[in-house]
Amino acid sequence: MGEKTTLPKGYIGIIATEKKKTVSDFQERVLNVEDKFTEFTRWNLETKPSTNDAIIKAFDWLSVAHVLHESDSEDEMETEDSPTGTTER
Repeated sequence: MGEKTTLPKGYIGIIATEKKKTVSDFQERVLNVEDKFTEFTRWNLETKPSTNDAIIKAFDWLSVAHVLHESDSEDEMETEDSPTGTTER
């Protein structure tokens, strides 16, 4: 029970591998990007894929984060342009 899923616009998926395993959590890890993708097939074991799947809900948060980040950037620009460093509202 699989369904083809396209990543949201502006995002790419990557397949990364770790060539050299670390011995401790304190060692730096090096990941190598092996391939990239813009779509994949998502599978459920017992149910048909739906808009209630966790990955689809996570994609919704990407658009929310984008809107929130965009608002912060505009506020920062207004503050920087203001002679007093503050924004009137």
